[in-house]
Amino acid sequence: MRPHAVTYITDLKLIPATLDAAIVATNANVRLQVVESIGRLAKVRYWLLEKVLAQEVGDLYAIARATAEANGAWVNTPMHLWPLYQEVLNRFRRGAPIHASSVRFRGLACNAIHYIDLVSRWNNASIRSINTDGLRNQWVPSKRPGFYEAEGRLIVSFSDGSTLLLEGDEQANDYSVSLQGDDDVWVIDEAGANASSAGGQKIEAGILRQSDLIGPMLDELFKTGTCGLPTLTDSIAQHVPLLTALLQHWNANMPGRLDYAPIT
Repeated sequence: MRPHAVTYITDLKLIPATLDAAIVATNANVRLQVVESIGRLAKVRYWLLEKVLAQEVGDLYAIARATAEANGAWVNTPMHLWPLYQEVLNRFRRGAPIHASSVRFRGLACNAIHYIDLVSRWNNASIRSINTDGLRNQWVPSKRPGFYEAEGRLIVSFSDGSTLLLEGDEQANDYSVSLQGDDDVWVIDEAGANASSAGGQKIEAGILRQSDLIGPMLDELFKTGTCGLPTLTDSIAQHVPLLTALLQHWNANMPGRLDYAPIT
């Protein structure tokens, strides 16, 4: 294996002309700008992009165009790679729909895509609809200045019959995740790295933090040319209905009409 180099810069113009991988973990409002800037200055083999990909649907497709010449691009929604969720889902019948919920958690708008991807990948199902009727009319400022969060209930329906209920509460100090299959319900404790079923089964398995994922993921990319994350194409298909639904809700309820969803 050839030696690698780590360089710290404050000006993109100083990046090398060739990059094995570019990891773009900016806020959503500037992601397209940064991706395009890197793409103009360097030839990139692989892109790894943070969620939320962008605030506008048009920017999603612009990111796709800006990364098209690379060997591949993926988006950081890795919950399906966590051993905890793999252990639970392995107990469900493949092909059957699942019904998932995550309630009383902070950051509904910015974290919804994680759970959408988790449910979508179970049967490779597409999003059929996103219902925002249960969201509160008033959005609240995010902990990141200049951005906003939605509270209340968001319901996502998938083409295989699966459903996802997300309930956001910025004042909550804990949250609960459950997965229901054919004949059992599992309650997931992400913080405790364990799960228990209504039928009395228990699982202890880990979750993977970003520091756990990035090294092995890059090794996999450089060795095989791919990785376990969703491709940019697949993630865009999930982002489009989510951004559309959230923007429509904002414009129907908040003062000042926007052409972008103010989330990150």
